[in-house]
Amino acid sequence: MATCRFYADPDHPDQPGRYVIARLAVLTEAQGRHIGSRLLSDAERRIAQAGGTMAAVHSENDHYKFYEQRGYRLTDEVYEGGRHGWLVKDLSRNV
Repeated sequence: MATCRFYADPDHPDQPGRYVIARLAVLTEAQGRHIGSRLLSDAERRIAQAGGTMAAVHSENDHYKFYEQRGYRLTDEVYEGGRHGWLVKDLSRNV
């Protein structure tokens, strides 16, 4: 019904502790039941337990609000006129 994955960010060696949360998805018929929020929170908790201090997600702009409501902020890494971008959350004080 839902899935996501996370891994240490190989593209930002200058930011130790940064993890990418990727492919967060919830089936259409299961949306609206806070499953995505719970899955995101669980990924953040597991990242923090593994020593991670920052979570990063790459998202389309129509999903920015979902992440921003959960403490993520849009970075200056945006593409295709702002249609895609990276959002980050500091886990060292939020989880």
